[in-house]
Amino acid sequence: MSSRGEILVVMIYLSPLQHLTMSPLLPTLLMSRLTEPLMVDNHDGMDDNLEIDTTLRKYPLTSSSSLMYHPTIHSALKLGVPAVLALAFILFFSSNLSIGASVDLLLSRANGTHITPVVNIYAFSLGSTIAEMAKAGVWLLMLLIVFCSGIWPYVKLILMIACWITSTRRLPPVKREKILYLLDSLGKFSLIDAYVLVLMMVAFRYNLEFEGVGALDVYVTPKYGFYSFLFATIISLVGGHLVLFLHRRTMIPFIPVYSGRKESLSRHVFDDKRGRGLVRLTKRFRRSVLAAMILTFILICVGVSLPSFHFKFMGAAGAALGEDRIRSFSLVTIGEHITQSVESSSFGVYWIQTSYFFFALVMPIVCLASMVALFLVPMTLKQQTKVFLIAEVANAWSAIEVFVIAVVASLLELSPFAESMVAEHCGLINQILSGWSGGTGDNDLHYCFDVKSSIDGRAAVLIIAVILNSFLVSSLHRFAHHALWERIEREDRPDATELENKTVRECVHAHTFLSRLRKRPQIGKFMFEEVSFGPNSEYSLEFEDVVESNDEEPHTLNDFWSEWRKIVSVI
Repeated sequence: MSSRGEILVVMIYLSPLQHLTMSPLLPTLLMSRLTEPLMVDNHDGMDDNLEIDTTLRKYPLTSSSSLMYHPTIHSALKLGVPAVLALAFILFFSSNLSIGASVDLLLSRANGTHITPVVNIYAFSLGSTIAEMAKAGVWLLMLLIVFCSGIWPYVKLILMIACWITSTRRLPPVKREKILYLLDSLGKFSLIDAYVLVLMMVAFRYNLEFEGVGALDVYVTPKYGFYSFLFATIISLVGGHLVLFLHRRTMIPFIPVYSGRKESLSRHVFDDKRGRGLVRLTKRFRRSVLAAMILTFILICVGVSLPSFHFKFMGAAGAALGEDRIRSFSLVTIGEHITQSVESSSFGVYWIQTSYFFFALVMPIVCLASMVALFLVPMTLKQQTKVFLIAEVANAWSAIEVFVIAVVASLLELSPFAESMVAEHCGLINQILSGWSGGTGDNDLHYCFDVKSSIDGRAAVLIIAVILNSFLVSSLHRFAHHALWERIEREDRPDATELENKTVRECVHAHTFLSRLRKRPQIGKFMFEEVSFGPNSEYSLEFEDVVESNDEEPHTLNDFWSEWRKIVSVI
């Protein structure tokens, strides 16, 4: 500002005629006197150190520091990820408003022609099923379906969107990691509704043939709601993997790792920063884990093949079947009967069958096998990261525990639901059969139709296998996640920035599972033992142990036995 401008402002401020400041002529007067800018560039270099985030929020409710606007996120993914999650939301919503399956009755002649059109006995939709279950007093199954089909899928999608658009100030990356990992692991519980419908398809399949006359068939036909819900669940799982992958890529971008040192999870030295000590897994604990893994694999293979779930047709419909009124199933045979439980197989039915085996049988075995590899096989950091990713994805898609929950809840409460479902159509027949014994004294002839379900003791094999599998996978997954972050922290990474190193340290400190276990004296003593480094220690390292290995060199027989001895040394 010029000296004349300063004098003018002071004069106006001190003048007794201060009412002139309210005059509209004041701005014109001031502008005519101010010939220099009020803020002058002093070139003192302060602006060179001033960094301002110029990322603009182009969309409402988003933040410039959110995962959505991270520099490593491609522009196509900024809206692509919300679009995928929105598609899953729409499919879930449309499936809940649509019919998922229908129970149909068909009368046919001996030559296969239909005597009557298909008669719809009952239509499964979310609203009608909940109302019917409440009417029948089937509370446990009703609450499972309400939460897993009507609440949880939407909660998961909303939380993923929130993690995508929320700023790091409100949701730090470490907390975001925990939320996304939890959502990724629990997303499979949306499949409970699909498993219940599969059980209904198998349980209500009724076929009564009259030789030389015709046949009566009752079957469950999947509808749009079933396919839409299953497809939406798959999209939701894929979307969860995508958001978690992008989040981790923003936390620690790709950094070349120069060490080729190999290490297995069982031989990793953990740094308990809260307990302030270096520890490793004890030999007895390693042996226990290996024995539990082998036992779990055997129990899963045996349990999925044991026919421990039984359906018994009751009433006049059951009496007409004779000895065929009782049918027993295992996890495998339920899947095999999916295509036999409908009038005619189609691509959609085969897709349901494939999804059933994929979630309930294939992925649990893949997950367990990958965890065994992480625990036993020495790997480089890059190899271990890939196997960990396979284990994480397989765990998210492994739904054998979801199957067991659905089976137990359905078989315990299927009978009152089936009775309530056919009450409208069997009312007249029940009145005719009421009080009539037919000379047999069989009470089954007093009513039309019912289905009794039961579980025998052989189901304990599968239930124990599922409990062991869930406990082993969840515990070892936490150990592996902790060990990976520690290996990244310990690697020689000269290209890493201070911010990236800080992020790695925060992620290591965020894993408190080991510290919590060590606080319990009996568990900590059984699982961990303290170690030390030095020339007389088992963990003294030489330079040749950490130099980059050449994978292209041919492996000899001695190399094979050397690796084998490392694996066997675990036990």
